[in-house]
Amino acid sequence: MKVNIQEKKENLFLKRMEVKGTIEADKVTPSNTQLAEVLAKELTKEVSLVVVRKIHNHFGSKNVDFLAVVYATEEAKKKAEPKKKEKKAAPGEQK
Repeated sequence: MKVNIQEKKENLFLKRMEVKGTIEADKVTPSNTQLAEVLAKELTKEVSLVVVRKIHNHFGSKNVDFLAVVYATEEAKKKAEPKKKEKKAAPGEQK
């Protein structure tokens, strides 16, 4: 899997770097975790600071476009990222 970063945009207000680029995938479209690991290694950051926003595969092509965000700190990530909803307990089940 070859990663080609086309654009890096520093967002000082949110303490993050917005990254756009393309991937030349081997066989299948990479998952968010695979892409996050590759970007973390490429940008010398921790995997936990990388958030993949979008992966777009072109039909019949090995090229994949992506949009990712790399935060400077874990605290900046917690402030900017939306919180995940908790799953509701099934009827008769307690939390």
